[in-house]
Amino acid sequence: MEKFDDLYKINRERFLDNYRVTENILKGTEKNKVKIIAQWLVDNQSVGPSQESNIEIINYYSKYLKKDKTLLDFALEWIRAQKIRSRYMLDLIKTHFPSDNSNLVIDYFISSFFIKYNKILRDLFKDTIQEYELSALLEIIFASEREQNFIFENHMEKHKNNPQCPTLFKGSERIDTSILTLRSGLANIIKRDYESRVKIPP
Repeated sequence: MEKFDDLYKINRERFLDNYRVTENILKGTEKNKVKIIAQWLVDNQSVGPSQESNIEIINYYSKYLKKDKTLLDFALEWIRAQKIRSRYMLDLIKTHFPSDNSNLVIDYFISSFFIKYNKILRDLFKDTIQEYELSALLEIIFASEREQNFIFENHMEKHKNNPQCPTLFKGSERIDTSILTLRSGLANIIKRDYESRVKIPP
């Protein structure tokens, strides 16, 4: 059985080798790196809503990447998130709660699976990234399936206007609100997943 800590590990070299194959195939087709990564994520990793949406997402978050982080680092974290999702779904199927208590379910799975990943994800970005942008990204990279009509601009607006998404400062210092941000980005996904598994009526 996979050790729990292995959940957060990915074989970077294997994925990068796979990416290089895609890059070599598309070389000379006038596709820039963002387009190649976006296509690789969809075609080879089944990650993201669509190539076009992935391009928008990568371009948007690239401006927040730390100097020592690359677009491929960002893409690999998206892949890692999907690995975590697969393991989380296995536990969700096996875990039973005494009643239909959505808050208990959400808090249990956030503390069990996503708090550690939150630190890994945040390490990609500069401090200038806002909490609603991280909340929006969490929902994207942990999405259960490709959305047919995903519109990135509408998705960002939804998170920007979500009163549950925090942006708290004390003076110029940012207060740690990461648990609230995780809840803002993942609560609907976890609730929907759990209700579909235990067949709770709407």
